[in-house]
Amino acid sequence: MNRTTFALPEVVYGPSLVLCPHTLLFGILFHARAFRNPNLTSKARLRKLFISKGCEQLLVPLDREKADWYVFCKTELVKGVPTIQRIKQMSKSAMSSMLVTFGEIRGWKGAFHAHQFRYGSGKVINESGE
Repeated sequence: MNRTTFALPEVVYGPSLVLCPHTLLFGILFHARAFRNPNLTSKARLRKLFISKGCEQLLVPLDREKADWYVFCKTELVKGVPTIQRIKQMSKSAMSSMLVTFGEIRGWKGAFHAHQFRYGSGKVINESGE
């Protein structure tokens, strides 16, 4: 069994928090009810979990039944209703298009692209004074 562990550290408040990969990932995982613990449905409930004395981390395993789901999955209109297709991957062009639209809605000058997440997780936005 190939197992991958991702550290999800506490995030410091900043104007680009909405772009923080950790915040985004937690939001998606909570919405999908992807954790093995069925009561783990929000950041507030996550904060109520007990970390044993002497430990600096807490394991929050994902539900094995949802292991084949995509984090960035496709959405489709089904009989006029937007529906999340968790077992279908979102295309790269759809992701890029959504990020550009997000930037336009937010009012940022210039296009916002997926590769910008790699470099400082919104550092440019934090330093922009916006």
